[in-house]
Amino acid sequence: MTSEFSESEAPFTVWSVLDSRPGHRNQVRGLLEALAELVPIQEKQIEISSRAESITIALRSRNRLPVSTPDLIVGAGHRTHVGLLSLSRRLSSPSVVLMKPSLPMGLFDLCLVPDVYNFRSVPAGVFLTRGVLNSSRYSDRQDSNRGLILLGGPCRHTQWNSESVEQQISSLLRVTPGRDWLIASSRRTPQDFLSRLPQSNAVTVVTPDDAPPGWLDEQFRQCEHVWVTADSISMLSESVTSGARTGVIELEVKRRNRAVKCVQQILDLGLAVRFRDWQTTGTIPRPDCRESEAQRCAREILQRGLLQSRIQHRKQAA
Repeated sequence: MTSEFSESEAPFTVWSVLDSRPGHRNQVRGLLEALAELVPIQEKQIEISSRAESITIALRSRNRLPVSTPDLIVGAGHRTHVGLLSLSRRLSSPSVVLMKPSLPMGLFDLCLVPDVYNFRSVPAGVFLTRGVLNSSRYSDRQDSNRGLILLGGPCRHTQWNSESVEQQISSLLRVTPGRDWLIASSRRTPQDFLSRLPQSNAVTVVTPDDAPPGWLDEQFRQCEHVWVTADSISMLSESVTSGARTGVIELEVKRRNRAVKCVQQILDLGLAVRFRDWQTTGTIPRPDCRESEAQRCAREILQRGLLQSRIQHRKQAA
């Protein structure tokens, strides 16, 4: 889609309603960066730390709201839904919610929902996505001699097993002797697990405290081979979006929730390969994701005319 707007145009104002979860914030960031590739935008962030705070925003009197009216309001995370919807209704601004909301979907102008819910028919205000949105972008400059292993940790939907994860990583390292590997832990990774990792000159371990802002995005641009533990749909989606050959380090499923279904969707589409299948074939195809899900959703926002009333108003005022 070609933008109707030049860089000299006054930007559209987009309010992002955010909670404290990094995954939710990254989804919103990815969508707004993609939207900014199509039209000029200016973001205002509204922080919501709890559902109680979201209700407070909903109850706030009209004269205590900001004077300016946003062209679009975007949010992700259950804590944000009440506040997002209230602001949208009271300011007559279109609303976009990422993931399936806790409130009825018909209340929002557009819901960007992973295609894992088996809708009999897709509601008019729903646009289906593969995996979750993120800020990663396709790279054709990745180095085939560089690999990245991303570790999650214990969570509600998978059973973390340090011994099994260690065995899968050790097997991977044994059959790729000429490759340099970065192994990145997360806040959820058990502290004692890192001491179990194989010691090698070809392996560098990076903890969250070691990684500066933007470090992971840079690794996705540089590493052709990425493995992600099955508990992290966010990191898996980012890897696939970057175009890396992506493998999934397997964990036992405890609960078939949205995250588990999103991982399975990515596997079913052939965008990533589970460890056991890689052991059989020895190959991982490179996913063709030259257009990211965030970019696809940004185009959908414009194609659905969610900014159309603002566009018409600007043309009349010109």
